[in-house]
Amino acid sequence: MAKHSRHIPKTDKQHLIEESQGKCANPGCCNIRLEIHHIKEWAVYKSHDSEHMIAVCPACHDACHHGELIISDEILYEWKKITRPSDKIHSQIYVEQSSISKLLIGTIALQQAKKRKVTVIKFSTQNKLEFYLDNDWININTTIMNNKGKKALEVINNRLTLNKDEDFTLTQRPGKLTITVPANKFYLPAYALLCMRRQEPSFADDDRVIALDLEVIKPGHVRVQGFWTHDNQAVVITNKTITFCKLHTQEPQFIYGEGEDSVIVYDGPVTTSVFKLAYS
Repeated sequence: MAKHSRHIPKTDKQHLIEESQGKCANPGCCNIRLEIHHIKEWAVYKSHDSEHMIAVCPACHDACHHGELIISDEILYEWKKITRPSDKIHSQIYVEQSSISKLLIGTIALQQAKKRKVTVIKFSTQNKLEFYLDNDWININTTIMNNKGKKALEVINNRLTLNKDEDFTLTQRPGKLTITVPANKFYLPAYALLCMRRQEPSFADDDRVIALDLEVIKPGHVRVQGFWTHDNQAVVITNKTITFCKLHTQEPQFIYGEGEDSVIVYDGPVTTSVFKLAYS
């Protein structure tokens, strides 16, 4: 039966957002801010029928109505047929090109002496942080393990794959994504959590720990926060320091500078991580 109110019922809206897995239904778009588009126009049919509605971002919504390359009804119905994996969350972060690129960690910045891969942290091939330049595009790769030693999230060339787990929370906007975990689940081991709270009293004061945070500051400049652990060691990067924690060690090692102008230009071998000696 036709519904003559322009207000879309909450249940219908939620169904359409779940249908597109919480992102724009356009498989070529990663936006997560969503609007509901009536494929059969409201002005004509005066009906909210979810079979003829779709969740798209504002830019794609505009393209449905006014774009130079119109998104046709046929394309929209094809998008509604897409089956997306239910056990993974995917996202990506876009970084504008720049002739000068830096990875900002704590209060220092890393640059390459040569345009090749720089391994920042590496406990294993499955537990690392690295970046490289490709035609002045900065690409970040990282893998973080969960508290059972299995891969929890992976970023390959700025593209995120996160295992769906109620412990992980992803929040994002264009140019920034943040993944947190509960402090009491010990993804970050207890000794490292205590170590960080001694050094930064406000660390995890909301009882959640940043597992990974990527934020684009300016073209080619990306700030990273997060933690990487292995056996009895942990490296924790906040916006203040890079801290190296070790079980049974009272005083952690840490590195800090004065911001993005405190630059380390790395010219070492690609097989060695920048901070390997600090936690070996």
